[in-house]
This record gives sequence, structure tokens and C-alpha cells, in this order.
Amino acid sequence: MGPGAADIAEVIPIIREKLPDLERSSTLDADQARFRLFESITTFFKNAAQVQPLMLVLDDLHWADKPSLLLLEFLAKQMAGSRILVLGTYRDAEATREHPLSDTLLYRNQVFHSTVLGGLESRAVGQLLQADSGFVASQELVDAVYAHTEGNPFFISEVIRLLREEGATFDAADKLPIPPGILEVIGQRLGRLSENCNRVLATAAVIGRQFDFKLLAGLSEDTTDIQLIELLEEALESKVLQEISEQRELYEFSHALVQATLLDRLSSTRKVRLHASIAEALEVQLGGNPGNRAGELAHHFAEASPYLGTGKLIEYSLLAGEQALAIYAHEQALEHFRQGLAAKEGQPMDSDTAALMFGLGRAGGATLQIYEMQTGSINHLETAFNYYAESGDVAKAVAVAASVPRISVGERVGAKTLLAKALDLVPLDSHEAGRILSQYVLVLGLQEGRYEEGMDALNRALEIAKREGDVNLAVRTLAFASNVELFNMNGDEGLEFNLQAIELGREVDQPRAELSARFGAASAYWRSGDLAEVRIHAIAGLRLAEKVRDSFWLPASVWFNDHVAYAEGDWTAAREFNDQGLAMADHDPRLLSSRVQLEFALGEFDQAELYLNRLIETMQRLPPSPTLFHAATALVIPIAGRITGDDSRFDIAEKAAAGVLQSDSASRVFEVRARIGMGLISVSRRDATEAHRQHEALVSLVESPGYWLTYICIDRILGLLANTMGDWDLASGHFETALDFCRRAGHMPEVAWSAHDYAEALAQRHGPGDIAQAKSLLGESSAICTELGINGLSMRLPVLQELADSTPARASAGPDGLTQREVDVIRLVAAGRTDREIAEDLIISIRTVTTHVGNILNKTGTANRAEAAAYAVRHGLEPEEGSGHSGA
Repeated sequence: MGPGAADIAEVIPIIREKLPDLERSSTLDADQARFRLFESITTFFKNAAQVQPLMLVLDDLHWADKPSLLLLEFLAKQMAGSRILVLGTYRDAEATREHPLSDTLLYRNQVFHSTVLGGLESRAVGQLLQADSGFVASQELVDAVYAHTEGNPFFISEVIRLLREEGATFDAADKLPIPPGILEVIGQRLGRLSENCNRVLATAAVIGRQFDFKLLAGLSEDTTDIQLIELLEEALESKVLQEISEQRELYEFSHALVQATLLDRLSSTRKVRLHASIAEALEVQLGGNPGNRAGELAHHFAEASPYLGTGKLIEYSLLAGEQALAIYAHEQALEHFRQGLAAKEGQPMDSDTAALMFGLGRAGGATLQIYEMQTGSINHLETAFNYYAESGDVAKAVAVAASVPRISVGERVGAKTLLAKALDLVPLDSHEAGRILSQYVLVLGLQEGRYEEGMDALNRALEIAKREGDVNLAVRTLAFASNVELFNMNGDEGLEFNLQAIELGREVDQPRAELSARFGAASAYWRSGDLAEVRIHAIAGLRLAEKVRDSFWLPASVWFNDHVAYAEGDWTAAREFNDQGLAMADHDPRLLSSRVQLEFALGEFDQAELYLNRLIETMQRLPPSPTLFHAATALVIPIAGRITGDDSRFDIAEKAAAGVLQSDSASRVFEVRARIGMGLISVSRRDATEAHRQHEALVSLVESPGYWLTYICIDRILGLLANTMGDWDLASGHFETALDFCRRAGHMPEVAWSAHDYAEALAQRHGPGDIAQAKSLLGESSAICTELGINGLSMRLPVLQELADSTPARASAGPDGLTQREVDVIRLVAAGRTDREIAEDLIISIRTVTTHVGNILNKTGTANRAEAAAYAVRHGLEPEEGSGHSGA
């Protein structure tokens, strides 16, 4: 189990009995704690499978609860490369689309392979009849049994038992009264048991599929223990029951349908009274210490509430919910808390309702997907907070505020209001205020877009930490502040906070805070182009993440190392990191957008489409908002379009960008991503006006050259925009800056793209020396593409090379800087020729013609081909006599 033993011991206590020296797991947010538990169990199985191949067989999955199925799904995603096989069985009639089994496994994951098990064939039915009865059954009997049971083995076995009990000779089908259905078979078999046995079994069925002798005995007051044992033995002999633990005197119905048949015979009133008796007897048996059976008590008191009322139901629902949270069964916790609140409906607010709301808020936050809003969870927490605050219980109110779920950048969910109220309850300079202010830094800076207020909270929290000598609080606050600086693109300030946090972190055990600082430091160095320092912090962060193992930092740290591998052109490592991350977080927008760019860069367009569709589908579940999903989608679709020429999804990118750009709470880094995407769209459309707008916006957002948490150098984008605007000198300056920056940083894929885009601008400008410089840049780009296998860019190079080769270096041949080739093209445009016809006349490619036409429109300030034709006439560039389509 390695370091995961402590996590697994939280839910399997026997491990701590065998390993008493295990340390307790550190406290984490609920969703992060469950992630770490799942990761620990998965690692345990993978380690076990290294010794010898491992097959896990899980029967009756339709009875599994959702938390268990989520664990199975988590394991399945990480089985690749491990010698593990999971074989699970379930009844498909139970697995409707509303069933957790369908939600977690069947319809969402391609690693699951489903096989429908039909009934036995007629020949096999005969073999089963012979094996069970000891007789060679006639074909007539085999056919009769097969017709009634459709080959269902359980049904067949039940029929054989029933027929044997009736003394059947198994020699002729017409003498055998085979019931028409399985429930009738079970009913007849139960009917052959004694009346007392049926009465005891009915009580047991209400207890549950499993039951223990002690509880059943307490409910059978008119039956001695010896008599009860005899009645259970009668049921065991008929195979209605099976004994599953002699030491614990634990029994189980042989099949769920046996229990269902017994329950179906009871009236509603009888069932309610039995549940009441069971609940009260179980309470007595447990002696006021329900242990891990609070959920069982809550179930019985819920069923008995028409008779016993809701007092005990609420008590045990609350306790069961807390117990479920403690073992990371968040979905079960939700059910318990909701059940308790339903019982409180219409009653005035009290401590029980507040406690249930507190539990519901924590469970709800823990079950949210990364792309889901936390508003509902915050609302539940605020309701509980208000009650405790109004009743004067400051400690509980502050505890509620401290349980705010993870901070999602750009999502205003009400956390600010809750934390502000909590600050009002404690002295301004108190230690409690320092802890609240520390979290307030994140909420203000990342959710609310209030950077200055966030920095004010930072300074107040640090002052309190210094006065109290609380190094842990200082490290945590600095790490939070570095996150705010990161998303506001304040690299120097953020780096200072990160280095302080890393230095202080050596004095205390704060791995998550150090992780945050490492991540921020890597980001700051990334921006400055120091890839060596980026690598140091990315690797150190990943080691810490593997130690901490929570649901945010492990995928994030894997993603950053994926990022570094991409920048170095190590595609194998980039894919491996990305696969590792997606196995843990298959809808993470960072990992998905990275994978899209990787696959498109390598020319694996079909693979890229799979990941792009997953990103888009997840983004479209969200309302327009300044989230990472919207920013990532706004960026990667235009990047893909730049490579493939496909503009069919630009409308999706524009809507995603609007969700970011129209919000006043958007972080600067998300705004930059959206602006880059919109800028690339304007370049694709040759829209000079929009290009100018996006150029101005990006320049105001990015104060220094470089690239920022994307694979794109921002100065390259600015160069493309300036070129689209027609400002050749400005474009050259941006491209020179981009090339210098990326060469120094060692970001070779981006060097190749910058060289390509600069060469394209030079070829279009066609000034003195431009063609020679363009050819040199194309040679550099081509060499990098060949060395690294950047196939997505390689596909574009021949077209540009052809354009450069077909355009000799010479002075402008026409007005407004038109080259001779562009004059040739505009003459044919004026003659009404199509791009295909022009390409055939001039013996160049259609794509090159399209590029020339775009350049002509930019240089002449015309909007379309008709205006370009009119321009040609005005400037004496009419078609030359006899310049018709050659048909070549």
C-alpha cells in the first residue's frame, strides 16, 4: 500500500489493527480526500498486480452504491499498462439510465466492454437438470423447462428444487406443474415452509438482505433461541437462506427475489410496524452507540415515521450523513442529509436544520464536477451560517465559513458574502480573522475579480500571522496570494510571494502550500522564458503532488510537466503526462486543451477532434461565464483552425470568448486566452478592423513579451494581428521579439511557428530583401519540423515555400505596394476569373492564389473581389488583351 495505507485505513479499520504505527492522514477538503483515497486504493491494486496478474470479480453490481461505483470507475481509468482485469456482473433490468451504474460506468467510459449473458441453450438446460436432479431428463421435459424459464439458470434451479420437493419423477413434462414465472416458483417454495418459518423470514426480510441472529431474536419474543435456530435451519435446508458468518451469526437471503417475494406479501401497515420494532430493537442492541450502523437506523426510522414520527429519523439521518462524509461516501451523505431535511419541512429553523444544511453544503461541494457551479452548496452553507451567527455560536459559524468548497476562478458563487459575514463575527486582528482573510485573498482575487481588495486581505492576514508567529498561516496566505498574482499576470510580484512561501515552507509541514508556490514559481519563470527554472519547479511540484495526492494539484502538476515536455518537443513525454492526468480528471480543461494542441501540432487530426469535442461538450453544459473551460475553448478552436483551415467552429469559440470578455470578474490570464483566440479568428478572416481591436487589447493586457500558460508566444500573435492590420513595420518588430524570446527559451515548436508566420508576412510584403529573409526563416522552420515531427505545421510549409519561390525579390510593381505577382492576380480578378482558373493560368496552387487575393484586399483597402476589380480599372490594371483562361 505504501504511503496510501493511512488513507485506506480510514475506511478499512482492520488495516490500522495490523499496522498500529500508521500516521493519520492530513485533513483535506472532502473531494480532495476522496480523490486521495481512490488513488491510494488504485495504487494498491496496481502494485499487487506487479507481483502477478490480478483479476477482481464483483458480483451484483446493481446493488453497489454510487461512491463504490465511482471508485471502480477511477480504477478502470488508471488500469492501462497494469495487469489487472475487473469482471463485474449485474442485472441489466436493474441498470436503468437513472441507476448509478449507468451514470458512472456504462454510458461514459470506453474502457468498459459489455457482454449480454443470455439464457442457457436447450442442451445446457438438460445438463443442468441432470446435474441438479440426478436424473437424465427427457427432451420433452428439457423443452418444457426451457420454454418456461428461457434458460435462466436461477429460475431453472428453483424449478428443480420445487419439483423435487413435490416428489416429481422427472420422466414426463405433462405431469410437472411448472409455474409460469420465477416469483410464482419462489412463492410456492416458501409456501412449503412452516407458518412460523415464514413469519420469521418476513421479519428478517424487513431487516434487510442480510440480518444477524441477535437482532432477529430480539424481535421474536414468543420464540426461544433454540426454536429460532430450528426455524432458520429449516430455511437454510430449503436454500432460501445462506449462512455467511458463523462467528457473527450473520445470514443472507439466497437471492434478492426471495426477500422481495416475502416483502410483497406484507401489508403496508405491517411493514411500518415491523420497521418501528426493528429500529427500536436495534437501538437497544447497540446501547446508544450506533457505530457505523447509523444509516441502517435512519432507514428503519424513515420507514417507520408514519408510526414513530420524525424525531429519531432526523437524529440518525444527521449522524449517518456525517459518517458517510467521514468515509468519503459523499453521495450517500447527500441522501441522508436530504432525508433529514425533508422530515424537517415546514418546521421552524433550529440547530438540527442548521446541522443538516451544513452537512448538505459540504456533501454537495464534494460531489460537484469541476465544471459545475457551487452556488447551491454555498447557499446551504450560508443558511447554516446565518443560524449559528444569529444564535451566538461564533465557533460553529466560523467553522461553516471555513468549509467553503474549492475556489473556481471567475465563478461568483456567493463565497465572498459568507466570508465577509464571518469576518464581522471575530475581532479584526484575531487569529481567527487571519485564517478567514487567508481564504478571502483567493475569493476576492479569483472569484470576484477584486484584485486590490484581495491584496489588502493578504497584507492583513500576513500581519496577523507575523504577530501570532504562525508560519503555517503565513505560508498558506503567500501561496494563495501567488495564485491571485498568477491569474492576474503579475509575474514578478507572484514570483516573490512564491519564493517566500517555499523558503518559509521549509520550517513547517505545508506540502499543499509549497505545491501552490512551486506551481506559481514555474508559471512566473515560464513567462520570463527561463525553461530550466520552470523544469526545476515543475518536477518538484509533481513530487509534492504525488505525496499530497488531491484532486486539484495532482492533475495540475502533471499538466505543467506535460507543458514543459511540449515546449521541448518531447511528444512522447507530453502524451504520457497528459494520459496520466486525463486518467485522473478526464474533463480537466487544461489537460484537454493541451492534448488538442498536441495532436493538431503533430497532424493527428482525428485524435485531436476527439479531445476537442470533449472540451466543447463540457463547456456547453455551462452558462456563459469567465471560466477556464470558456477561455480554453475560445483559444484552442482558433489554434486548430490556423493549422487545418477549418473555420466551422469559430462561432463556438466566439461564444466562449464572450463568456469571458463580457464579465467583470474574469481573470487577466483567461482574458488573454480569449483575446488570442479572437485575434486568430480575425487573422483567418483577414478582418483588419477586428485585428486592430484585439491587438490594442492584448498590448494593454501583456506588458512584456513572452508566452503565458499556453503554447503560444503572445508576440507572434501580435505580429499576425499587425500584419492583418497592414502595419508591416509593427508586425516585423513583434515577430523579431517572438523569435528572440522563443530561441532563448528553447521553445523550439514555437520557434518553428514564429519563423513560418514571419516568413509569410515577409512574402506578402515583398520589400527589398524580404524574400531572401523569408526563405531563410522557412528553412529554419522546416528543419525544426523535420527534427521534431511537427506535421501540422509541415503541411503549411510547401504552400508558403511555393509563394516565396514564385515571387522573385524585386521592387513593388504596382500601386499600394502590390508585387508583380499580385498585379498579375488582380488583372485576372478584374477579368472575372475564379481562383482555380487564376491558378491554372499562372501555374501556381489555388491556396497560393487565395493568399495573394487576401494580400490584395489588405493592401488596396477593398472588401471583396468586386471592389478589387474596380480598383484595378481605376489604376490601369485592366486585363491585358488576350489574357483569357488558357485551359492549361
